[in-house]
Amino acid sequence: MDSWNAFASRSNLFFDSYEISRFDRFEEGALITSDINSMTDGVLHNLPNATESFPDASYGSDILNIMEWFLSDPEACGSTMFIIMKRLPNTQDISQMASLLQQRHSHITASYWLPSIWPLFLVYSVNAKVSGTESISLPSFNAPFNGNYYFGMTLQDHGPLDTFRMLDLKWYNSGSLFSGGCQETLEHHINWGNDTYIGKGSYQLDAVNYEMTLGFEFSDNKEQILQIRFYSYDSIDYWLPYDN
Repeated sequence: MDSWNAFASRSNLFFDSYEISRFDRFEEGALITSDINSMTDGVLHNLPNATESFPDASYGSDILNIMEWFLSDPEACGSTMFIIMKRLPNTQDISQMASLLQQRHSHITASYWLPSIWPLFLVYSVNAKVSGTESISLPSFNAPFNGNYYFGMTLQDHGPLDTFRMLDLKWYNSGSLFSGGCQETLEHHINWGNDTYIGKGSYQLDAVNYEMTLGFEFSDNKEQILQIRFYSYDSIDYWLPYDN
């Protein structure tokens, strides 16, 4: 409920209508409303009940089927899915899901922090391959507006936090006073728990092209893929390329 309450407290800044649906039991139900308080009541009155759920712990979550059903409707384009669950799916093949996400220009963030809800608009998306200790160049970030941006990034591509030691993301343009960066260390991050995600901001940026670099340190040389995202309060009139 902490994640839901965080969402509900600011949802009116970004959304006009809501729908809630259960997917952890055989008898599904949905509530559609424009009132976030009604949604909160719906969540509180439909918390998990073992007597309504699947009869065996080996059953996997059918969340992927629910997402495919939702994304099959073209009107879903531009929507945000907020998913609260404990049971993971057993399905290994996600090719259909990836195809639908591409068609609907959708993106996924798996985190208790809510960067894809506020601010709403994704404006930079890169998946970086990393291992060991190094500094690499990333695709440049052409900031579309003068304004504030939020930053989100995975520290590992798996959990729990184990091999991460340090990350140092920098953005630079010789003509911008807002060149800067963001650093995270293991010592600092463990104060907030052992999750594998950070979210920081806001950062003031000019509407210019920033060179991006990422320094990192891990305790082993196993290759990982880190997700790097910037979000804006303002929408853009084009879709970002889908980064496989």
